[in-house]
Amino acid sequence: MSGYVLGLDIGITSVGYGVIDIDNNLFVDYGVRLFKEGTAAENETRRTKRGSRRLKRRKSNRLNDMKNLLKENELYFEDYRNYNPYEVRVKGLKEKLLPEELCTAIMHITKSRGTTLEALADESQDDEGTKATLSKNAKELNDGKYICEVQLDRLNKDHKVRGTENNFKTEDYVKELKEILKHQDLNEELCDQIIEMVSRRRRYDQGPGSEKSPTPYGSYRMVDGVLKHVNLIDEMRGRCSVYPNEFRAPKQSYTAELFNLLNDLNNLTIKGEKITVEEGDHVIASLKKTKGKWTISNGLYETDSDDYQKLAVKAYNKNPDVQSIMLKYFVNTDGMMKKFSCNTDGSKVYYQSKKIYDARWNMKKYLTIEEIRNSEKLKQMDHKTSLVDDIEEKTTFKTRKWIMFVIDMAAIVVVIGLLKNRKKKF
Repeated sequence: MSGYVLGLDIGITSVGYGVIDIDNNLFVDYGVRLFKEGTAAENETRRTKRGSRRLKRRKSNRLNDMKNLLKENELYFEDYRNYNPYEVRVKGLKEKLLPEELCTAIMHITKSRGTTLEALADESQDDEGTKATLSKNAKELNDGKYICEVQLDRLNKDHKVRGTENNFKTEDYVKELKEILKHQDLNEELCDQIIEMVSRRRRYDQGPGSEKSPTPYGSYRMVDGVLKHVNLIDEMRGRCSVYPNEFRAPKQSYTAELFNLLNDLNNLTIKGEKITVEEGDHVIASLKKTKGKWTISNGLYETDSDDYQKLAVKAYNKNPDVQSIMLKYFVNTDGMMKKFSCNTDGSKVYYQSKKIYDARWNMKKYLTIEEIRNSEKLKQMDHKTSLVDDIEEKTTFKTRKWIMFVIDMAAIVVVIGLLKNRKKKF
């Protein structure tokens, strides 16, 4: 019997093969099999369709479970769809519903119970997307309205409700449902069961499948013919390379974030030179000027002390003195002082319209918080540096402007009076 050797060249979109008869040194067969390359877009398509199937299945299960619950309590009616659900829900906010109407309201909310996505305040500026719609709808609910009231208004106005604008959060649907149930003669246990069924969601750490339907991708799986429950979060975590029996820290855990921060600081370069340990400690903070006001932003700043209540801050900026002053007081007050302003050249810094720094003071140290709060102390510092003359000069200038304004107004009044008298003569 002849001996054969099979050789394979496996690539991304092809597999090359060759079969050799080693006894006779002959090629038996060779060639290439081509196939389509898998792409991220195709993966996304499959993932989207799979997610859609799961949503439909879970909605169907939720409706069936609610149907069975209402049947057990003699509250389910097959003809509940004959009622206008939006009118019924609005009615239920203030009065008791008929059993058929209550069934309509509960089943309607169970079918469409919203999303758990969170919308940020600035996302309302975007005209597209689910989060933008959630943000817009949330503003309508801030006026004390419930979802059903908004939907009924839209139905009466546009003759439709469904569409891209009909996105609300689950918590708002639950809020409405609680208000409806409050006006019905139902026991507390049943109300809790209804609310739990509407708001229930599969936890992330459960994965697909269940105890009755185990799967190797979920928390319930068959191992050697025995049903086993595993922690999916631990399954996704790797082991430490130094301590194999210990799990790696989650990427966004406090310790991992702290390590990454300190590591970045150790490798930081300023003006092309790496910072050394001897150059002192550093604090992460910064200020940003918006419309004449200074607000905290981000950045790295050198400090001269380990005591945050006594440290001086050295900012790496075009105007380091000004920013250092503001950061000093921001840090030393535990973030209480943060609304700063300054003049054009940065020679004066103000906190809530009170001057806390003047370049002409020639300070050798920072003022304490107590000194800033002491208005008399600040006035004395201006006196010592002859800044009072400037203030008086400005005051005198302002007084002159007011005097000139009054004179001009008086002249205008006199002219108007003369013109009126002249008209009367004619």
